[in-house]
Amino acid sequence: MNRFPKLEYEELIQGKRIWHADGRGKRPEHIAYRESYRATYQGSYTKGKLLAWDGLTSNKPGMVSNDPERGFVLTMRAGDAEAGSYTTRDIASAGHGIDYQPHFKDWEEDKTAHPNLVMPGRTVLWKSVRFDLLNLGNELLGTAGAIIQDWMGIDFETMENYGNTAMSQYTGGGFVIFNPKAAFPRMARVIAKFQRGRPFGKPIRSGLAPLNVMFARVKGYMKTSVLYIDPDIPHELACHWSLNGQEISFWCDGENVLNVRQGTWAIPIGLRTKAKVGFHKCGFHVDCWQDNGTGSTDVQGAAGHSNIDQVYTIESLSIISSDTH
Repeated sequence: MNRFPKLEYEELIQGKRIWHADGRGKRPEHIAYRESYRATYQGSYTKGKLLAWDGLTSNKPGMVSNDPERGFVLTMRAGDAEAGSYTTRDIASAGHGIDYQPHFKDWEEDKTAHPNLVMPGRTVLWKSVRFDLLNLGNELLGTAGAIIQDWMGIDFETMENYGNTAMSQYTGGGFVIFNPKAAFPRMARVIAKFQRGRPFGKPIRSGLAPLNVMFARVKGYMKTSVLYIDPDIPHELACHWSLNGQEISFWCDGENVLNVRQGTWAIPIGLRTKAKVGFHKCGFHVDCWQDNGTGSTDVQGAAGHSNIDQVYTIESLSIISSDTH
């Protein structure tokens, strides 16, 4: 699977750190928080749709807490998630509802511009990520993860004019947790059976939920694989966008686990890209969250556990710049 035999992992993460957020101390104020508790209010972009929540707006600041050892706490607490409403704990390197195409144009003129966004030649590093919730196996609910994403077509201005799906060209991917019973993770596990020699490809013990690594564009394409990692220890995750802008690679504990290359074939999930990978000239923000979504693109709030915490923590997230790869 590793298409970068000469591109050592250490080279990717030893560049210049240009942005960083550490959750082990005081609550950082230079990141974007999305903290919504049982939200049922509508945004202007929902066009009167009843089952649509303004999950892009916080209604209960402070839900993301900070642990002196584990860092950012994105745990879904017992009793938080109620069916028919949307609850999420979300941290990001830049705000939601923003089209980052103008930021990419800024970067083309000045390679130091917008250090809080992922551009070609930059690497995201998530340190000491603890996915304790994988221990729940098939009893895991909602979605969670650590990803990069652009917001083309789902910025606030576009959504106010066209709704939240009609013009969406959203692209994103990373390390994602779903309810293992949902449609997407079932499909990902079938695809993984045909992927030979992949790192973390075998379950380490029974009763664990898998971690999905994926990259997709709405109504376009998807690349995916399945990882089985130990939920009881911290992990280091990374994502690198090549300097030439042609490839995005994902890494877990120093192992290359997924590569997504411009123009190559992918699993079609729509007609927009004719089953081929296509990157936008748009920056990505770095995002980590846990919510009570069902895993569909049309977010629906599902019931959660009444007596079980779904524990997920992350020490820090960084963006690193390299001028060589």
